[in-house]
Amino acid sequence: MQADPANRCGAVVIYDRVLGILPFDGDYINSFSIPLSEIDHRLENIVDMVFLDGYYEPTLLFLYEPHQTTAGRASVRYDTMHLLGVSVNVFDEQVAVVWQVGSLPMDCNRLLPIPKPLGGVLVIGSNEDLKHLSMTLDAGPAEWIGNNHVALGTMDGKLFILTLVTDSSETVRSLDLEFAFDTSIAYCMNLCSPGRLFIGSRLGDSQLLEFSIEKEEQKEEAPPEPKKSRVEEAIKPDEEDLELYGEQIIEQVDLKHLSMTLDAGPAEWIGNNHVALGTMDGKLFILTLVTDSSETVRSLDLEYAFEEEAPPEPKKSRVEEAIKPDEEDLELYGEQIIEQVATVEAKVKEKLIFRELDRLTNIGPIKSITAGGAHGISPILLEQERVDPIFDIVAASGHTVNGSICVLQRTVRPDIITSSFLQDAQQLWAVGRREDDSHKYLIVSRTRSSLILELGEDMVELEEPLFLSDEPTVAAGELADGGLAVQVTSLRVALVAEEKQLQQIDLDSNFPVVAASIVDPYVALLTQNGRLMLFHLVLNPTVHLQEIDISNTPFTEKTIHHRAPLTALSIYRDMSGIMVCARDADDIGFVAGRLGKKSSARRSVVDSVDLDLYGEDALPTTTTTVDEDDLLYGDTAGEKRGDGIRKRKRMAEISSVATGCEESDAIDPNTVEPTYWLILARDSGKVVIHSLPDMSVVYQFLKFGLMPELVTDLMPEEEEKDRKEQEARAEQFENSSMQFRPNERVVELQIVGMGINQGHPTLMAVIDDQVIAYEVYKWRNPLREHLAVGFRRLSMTVTIRSTPFMGQDGRRAEVEVGREIEQHRVIIHPFERVCGIMNGVMLSGAYPCLVLVGAWGGLQCHPLTIDGPLSAFTPFNNQNVPNGFLYIAKNLQELRIARLQTDYDYELPFPCKKVPVGATVHYVRYMMSSQVYAVTTSVPTKSNKIWVVVNDDKQVETHEKNENFVLPSIPQYSLNLYSPVDWKPVPNTDIKFEEMEVVTACEEVTLRSESTISGMQPYLAVGTINNYGEEVLVRGRIILAEIIDVVPEPGKPTSKHKIKVVYDKEQKGPVTALAAINGLLLSGMAQKGARGGKPIRPLINATNTKNMVDGELVEQFMHLSTSRKQDLARSLGASRYHIMDDLVQIQRLSTFY
Repeated sequence: MQADPANRCGAVVIYDRVLGILPFDGDYINSFSIPLSEIDHRLENIVDMVFLDGYYEPTLLFLYEPHQTTAGRASVRYDTMHLLGVSVNVFDEQVAVVWQVGSLPMDCNRLLPIPKPLGGVLVIGSNEDLKHLSMTLDAGPAEWIGNNHVALGTMDGKLFILTLVTDSSETVRSLDLEFAFDTSIAYCMNLCSPGRLFIGSRLGDSQLLEFSIEKEEQKEEAPPEPKKSRVEEAIKPDEEDLELYGEQIIEQVDLKHLSMTLDAGPAEWIGNNHVALGTMDGKLFILTLVTDSSETVRSLDLEYAFEEEAPPEPKKSRVEEAIKPDEEDLELYGEQIIEQVATVEAKVKEKLIFRELDRLTNIGPIKSITAGGAHGISPILLEQERVDPIFDIVAASGHTVNGSICVLQRTVRPDIITSSFLQDAQQLWAVGRREDDSHKYLIVSRTRSSLILELGEDMVELEEPLFLSDEPTVAAGELADGGLAVQVTSLRVALVAEEKQLQQIDLDSNFPVVAASIVDPYVALLTQNGRLMLFHLVLNPTVHLQEIDISNTPFTEKTIHHRAPLTALSIYRDMSGIMVCARDADDIGFVAGRLGKKSSARRSVVDSVDLDLYGEDALPTTTTTVDEDDLLYGDTAGEKRGDGIRKRKRMAEISSVATGCEESDAIDPNTVEPTYWLILARDSGKVVIHSLPDMSVVYQFLKFGLMPELVTDLMPEEEEKDRKEQEARAEQFENSSMQFRPNERVVELQIVGMGINQGHPTLMAVIDDQVIAYEVYKWRNPLREHLAVGFRRLSMTVTIRSTPFMGQDGRRAEVEVGREIEQHRVIIHPFERVCGIMNGVMLSGAYPCLVLVGAWGGLQCHPLTIDGPLSAFTPFNNQNVPNGFLYIAKNLQELRIARLQTDYDYELPFPCKKVPVGATVHYVRYMMSSQVYAVTTSVPTKSNKIWVVVNDDKQVETHEKNENFVLPSIPQYSLNLYSPVDWKPVPNTDIKFEEMEVVTACEEVTLRSESTISGMQPYLAVGTINNYGEEVLVRGRIILAEIIDVVPEPGKPTSKHKIKVVYDKEQKGPVTALAAINGLLLSGMAQKGARGGKPIRPLINATNTKNMVDGELVEQFMHLSTSRKQDLARSLGASRYHIMDDLVQIQRLSTFY
């Protein structure tokens, strides 16, 4: 699929036979298709297709191969690629061939369109013009990054910059290729914005690079001293002559020093201060009169006309050497046409500087995976008794330079700093900030009181009565950017700052406060009877909280749903710019009214034809112009002018960005003006969003307790229908508050700004002992003054109850989370920062989870069940624990001070630590007895050797090539032990394999041994294949080694392990698989299988028509009972005696296991 640079249409090739055209502009233009054979009968085998820039009509360029060839036939048929340009008329639904080029090299594989003013296309091949660099561009991506630069990626993770050197007429004269940066092995590239390049990789991490142009001034070399003539060098004047006549005596040339005379020799003035002199021996000399600025002769220079070498011509630049001007141009313009060349060796040289901004971690492709022991866990967590074991999942991923070992965890494992017993603790809040942004106080809510702790080096109970300690705390938070601390209890509100209590508010309510939301500068309270109280912070003349009168606001308007009390509330501070009312949605910017984004005067839209005709004069000036039609007819004038007009001219976007990084489409968070919204939920399931502080109704929806998949604003006709239904239901129940089911009650409801700059608003709710999430997206709301957003339910659902939903009697169990059962504990805990995670959510309860925005843009949920249920959570920042967190382990009633492991990435589906290896990792196996990992790797090595058979003997032929020859790369295998302590190779434990030897199996096997009490000994088994080519018989090798413990070297604690090889012998065939069965070694050797004991000798030889590919699979099948084997064979439609005869059956078995 390709799109026209002017956004006029798109094109797609269907089934390699039909070209489909999809017009973009115009309401009455239909898409159409045309067979490729009707365009040109040879147009088939299309390799690439692009749109060209700068053409009046959309123009497609095809790279195709009408007569295919192969590498084996390259000597006979090599130039098989062709180019075909096609102009597309989207209005008449016609295409026309405009030009074509043939006889291009067979390895051309990609087209890169070059935008104006250069225009054209860059054809990229695998080997073209790159042999002098000893590299290839096979399968390498390319991207135009502006300023005549093209980014090229290679298969070894190198980023090159191809510079198109042009002259003053914007004609490409030469190409310059330079290495720029080391990246992952690139699969694709994309210029996201000027100065920012995205590198997409399938074999490594994807990267976002920033580049800028650095200018270097080249120092000019000092001009060489003028060379003396041979006469001046030969003359040695007398000291008396120098004293009498001065240095002018040197000008009287003495011809004796030249061993010649001018007897009877003619002389002639030939101009330009030159005199021709003849000698008797038929030689011609030139006498030069050297003068000064006053035309006074200062010296004479005599030289033989043909002896002195002609002065060398001035060195031409690479561009001038590459220029081959047309004869007609030389005839019309003369040699001055060559002078119109951009100087390559300029005084100021430009160089692109790259740096990495961000990367997306990639754990694929996975070549091998194993389960290993858990390491780096806090001792407090290891001491607990648990049913499920804790282990790591270790995977071998990547390729060549992107090869790595990925350590995956099933759950979040917090690094616990300290722990202490804290009885009857219900909830936690860390409030108040110091100058270093650390917290001052910790408020712990208990059943009937509150505990106030002062935070510092230690946690000490606060003696001053700053906060309210005689009542349980409902909520606590911060105002004024952490300068003020707010505590909300059942009946009062306290405001604390600078170690003194500024205000204490006694609430005018007979019912206690059951829920509160504190978002600077607002405080919202909800009482047990469903009453709402709202406060906002006032700074002048004194700092205090002032209650907002909501009696005359739309909130107090009586509706049928006012019979149902409020059950949940929250305040949302929007920083994403998505929460925009519908009056702004119809504007041009849709969000520009609130983002405050400055319009750039350097970017404008002009007609491309005018630009070609008038140049930069066509660009609009920076002064603001007013359209007369807009003044006369308003905003509709522009709409009327656009109706019925077919826009066929290309609209070009002009940008003056040259060096990169000056402009970006990213939103500056400092320019976003925050808005505040109050979300209320009633017992009937109705949710209403109010704007603050005017309390206007801007959004509402019904039956949220049913957890719908899609939520949009309530339309007037739907509201009237709901009113009638509620009135009919109210007549059936005397107490209207009992007509709603507890499992449909909205217990908690919050909109949380998640991700970077809080750019992902997410609605989270607690309903029926579950936490559900909705994504907020832009939606065209037909209701004016209402939010132009919608809510789409996400797949994340977290169960927070500790017992099954179904009781023992087979009925639905009662809801555990609810205020009617006990005092409700907050489940949804938003935080601004915890370690390296920005703007996430921690879910407490029976199954706690960490929720954050993943690297792929969606929500990522990681369980934190390693410490059991959590009853409370709060972020905690301290000089000893920067950006950590506190939580209460419910089962043990202990307060934990913890932080996340800093070397793990939590934006992936599993917490992952990626260990770079720099080589292709083929196998990784965990040695349980020694607690180390055996890792088999390979690195590509250039090879100029060929193995042949001479008289039944294997011999090596070495072919010497020049340094620029591209030699084939042969993988060189090796094996190392890795310690999970530091994830580095254990010193002196590597095993190097021979050239052309491929490791095909690496397993930990348990074999029979007489050296142990149990009679079994774990070994490391390695199987290889020696693949020397077609002429040499393929053999294999089996290596058995044991991991022994030795005295570690000083300063190297991981060097306590060594590899002791106990068996190393060549086999009669290639070894394809290894496994252990009942203390015996099962080895697959091509079409034979064998079992052996120690010493290794074949006990059973089983001839098979297929190669054994998975020893563990065979081992598991052989350990099954006879009845289980019969059941498995019957389900696969095969006999259990012949189930391993077919490779297809083996693949089916792998799916079963």
